Amino acid sequence: MDDYWELLRNFEVKKRTIDADSDELVTYKVPFKMLEFVLELKPATLKQVI
Repeated sequence: MDDYWELLRNFEVKKRTIDADSDELVTYKVPFKMLEFVLELKPATLKQVI
């Protein structure tokens, strides 16, 4: 559950710091545990999930 809160917190920080007029790419970190969880629910490759 901690990973979920971290995900939300990181999203809020990114959302507040992004400039809508910028063409710059945005990097977003997803906790590895969240990816493991998704892969358990949906058997696929990591590339397909992302």
